[in-house]
Amino acid sequence: MHSLEMANEDIIGYYTTALDALSDIGRANLASGKIGKALHVVRMALPLLEASEVKPESSLQIHLLYGQALLFDYVLTRGGGHPDLLFSTLLKAKQIAEASSTKPGLADALSLLGQAHYFTAVMGGAIIDHPQSGKYDEALSYQQQALDLREALPDTRGMSEALFQIGAIYERWQLIERSEEYYTQARQIAEQYAHLFEKAEPARHFAFHALMKGNLDEALRLACRLWSCVRQPDLSHISRLIIFCSEISIRPEEIRRTLNFRSKRRLCWPQR
Repeated sequence: MHSLEMANEDIIGYYTTALDALSDIGRANLASGKIGKALHVVRMALPLLEASEVKPESSLQIHLLYGQALLFDYVLTRGGGHPDLLFSTLLKAKQIAEASSTKPGLADALSLLGQAHYFTAVMGGAIIDHPQSGKYDEALSYQQQALDLREALPDTRGMSEALFQIGAIYERWQLIERSEEYYTQARQIAEQYAHLFEKAEPARHFAFHALMKGNLDEALRLACRLWSCVRQPDLSHISRLIIFCSEISIRPEEIRRTLNFRSKRRLCWPQR
């Protein structure tokens, strides 16, 4: 009996090691913008999850990674991905996290569900909206739940992310001052705890707001300051920053900088 128990523990360990390795490979591909490869690797892991020896934590990390990759695919294809599979995967991740009382994983699932609802509303045409339409209600609800959990943990990176996501919803509602309140909180937390990437996104939106007000100098100043926040040229939001900088670099003295931004863009754009 003792040898059987040891053998079962060994099997559990093998599954954990295999799924951890596949998760690491998928996450590395996702961070490099290789969405198709990330999806391929994660789908290799899915049949393993049917084994009874798989720990809930391993199943949760695969479902979260799969949901994140599906979300990126949905956004990059402008709604041409698989929204039904996206939501079912993230809801499954939420269910696993709740059943296993894994609060960090639950916060991740809630955040991704919020982003999924946000982007389906955007792709559905609600680029400029109002609170009464209800199109962003689920996105806001999930992000608020994620924020509450992040604060309780505490998870400062996740708090900054959730505050930014809530601000983005208010921006869609054209409540700019309210959105900037959330962006400011997100940026302050990111700066306090040195979360570089979380600091970049609110600042990018502040730069966009300056551009919309016709303040090109301020918009360019803010956008160029962001370059120090994006050290790795392999994340999708870097490309959005590059496009933004190049579009507002219209003065003669900025032509060289614009060409430099556009050449870097080719290195940053995620690959399918």
